Amino acid sequence: MSFHNTIITGSKGFIGHNLIKNLSHNIVPIENSKQSLNLPNIIDLNKQYNIICCGAYILKSNTSIYDPIKSIIDNILNSFISIYNIRYNISHICFLSTADVYKQPNEIPIIENHPIQPTTYYATSKLCLENYLKIFCQECNIPLCILRLGHVYGKGDNSGKIIYKIIDNAKNNFDIILYNNGQDIRNYIYIDDVTNIIQYISMNQINGIYNLISNQNISIEQLAKIIIKLTNSKSKILYKNENKPSLKLIFDNQKLQQIYNFTFTSIENGIYELL
Repeated sequence: MSFHNTIITGSKGFIGHNLIKNLSHNIVPIENSKQSLNLPNIIDLNKQYNIICCGAYILKSNTSIYDPIKSIIDNILNSFISIYNIRYNISHICFLSTADVYKQPNEIPIIENHPIQPTTYYATSKLCLENYLKIFCQECNIPLCILRLGHVYGKGDNSGKIIYKIIDNAKNNFDIILYNNGQDIRNYIYIDDVTNIIQYISMNQINGIYNLISNQNISIEQLAKIIIKLTNSKSKILYKNENKPSLKLIFDNQKLQQIYNFTFTSIENGIYELL
């Protein structure tokens, strides 16, 4: 495989940090907006670069509350300005979006042309930059790959995803409380699978929109039972109803599999690596 000069924005984040470990050749890590806006003075303007744009889930200082204002500034405005400033040095862009841009489904599985209707600030910021990049790349004739990610998990992730909360409870033999009878369905994809696929996309300068989703759509109840078994926990599962329909987010990854027939890490093996 040939190696390209690669700029990774959001390199201090969970996915960006793991990408750097995999992509060990000709990397320009960009940790923050100050560096991002200074890209023309950081890169060699005589070279061409692939860009992997990770973005971030930005929290208000010293809280776990999402910061929509800073997200607009960093994830949309500054990200686009930094890319535009080096537009003559870009050979490919891989943008990491989110599967949360899709409208809540009436039909499953969710494919790439499913209606779009984000319901959070985070997903809206991702969709906004998707649209900016589509226009920009068309005008500048730059191949663009948009990857809409599911629930990425693995070591080093400090987010409050349900998978980590269940693991913590199971390790301490605490009861695990599930809402909607634990029938909400999510897709889980292990971090090493994500970085391997992104590396393939970037190196081969793939174009298009793809669900970066594993083949593992499982309910929260199934997830809890797997974790309890792997940890030999004495935790009990308790159920609480929220009087709302179960959320069944089942995605299709056949379009991705057609360009890269990848074997995903099983949820059991992925959780084992976390223990």
